[in-house]
Amino acid sequence: EGPAPRQMTQPRCTRRMWAARLLLLVTGAIGGPAGVWFDTSTYDTAAHSLAGTRYIAESPPGVLTMVLTDDGTSWSMVRGVRGSDGNTITFDFSRLGGPQALGGAFKGSTIQWHDGSAWTRLVAPTHEWMAAPFPDDHVGRWYDTRHVMPGGFAGTRYIAEDPPHVLTVVGTDEDTKVWFVMTGNCSGPGMSAITLDYTPRGGPDAVLGIHKTSASLRPTAASPFIEWGGQIEWPNGFHWEQVKMPRPFWQGSHFFRAVQDRLGAVVTHGPTLALVAALVVVATAAAARAARGRTALL
Repeated sequence: EGPAPRQMTQPRCTRRMWAARLLLLVTGAIGGPAGVWFDTSTYDTAAHSLAGTRYIAESPPGVLTMVLTDDGTSWSMVRGVRGSDGNTITFDFSRLGGPQALGGAFKGSTIQWHDGSAWTRLVAPTHEWMAAPFPDDHVGRWYDTRHVMPGGFAGTRYIAEDPPHVLTVVGTDEDTKVWFVMTGNCSGPGMSAITLDYTPRGGPDAVLGIHKTSASLRPTAASPFIEWGGQIEWPNGFHWEQVKMPRPFWQGSHFFRAVQDRLGAVVTHGPTLALVAALVVVATAAAARAARGRTALL
């Protein structure tokens, strides 16, 4: 018999991990580069698209990885560094046809690049961002159903296949000032076998997930309320999902912690079911609050 399959486990926080996390929290609190940015020259705040968005992780400290998209459909990866002064960054854009060492300075919510362009930090998801369409593919924006929280970027993952068959993931969990990087590859029919190195998260170095397209999962008409896309299923039963969030879900984010407490057992055993239930409960709560507001104005 072959070796027993590896089981996914939750990351264990060592003293070194906590020290690195504390450093990232401090640097993030004063305007570090990690997080979600948009290129003001290509991002349309009124459009339902991720075009022009950039997702940066600083891991380990001083080393930057960016997953980005210019058109909202194709995704790329570039690497960079953070200067010793803490306020400057440099990225190598040569693989995308840009400069090999483009420098910039960031302060709070802006990155001003030396070529004259500027990026602005996206501090929270907008309706347009959350309603952006997704490709029926393994690249792009995903939600980890164990960590997703409305009103923020927690639980989001952004996958680029660049170069072909080589994957880079930038994501964040509970604290969106702490962003991580994972690398891996895709293979098999339709590139459906997704293998990621989970050692940065305290897990095994080769975890195999299976990507299922939206067409294979949901061949019938989409729901008028929630639009689901593809799914990546991991060994211990949890999923990453593609989904368009309805407006009441992200507007009613302050209701979600109470909902999460009530659904804790369900989240453990059925994360996708929990996400659906949370969507329904939060949408109902938000609608009720809106109705009370209208009544008060009459």
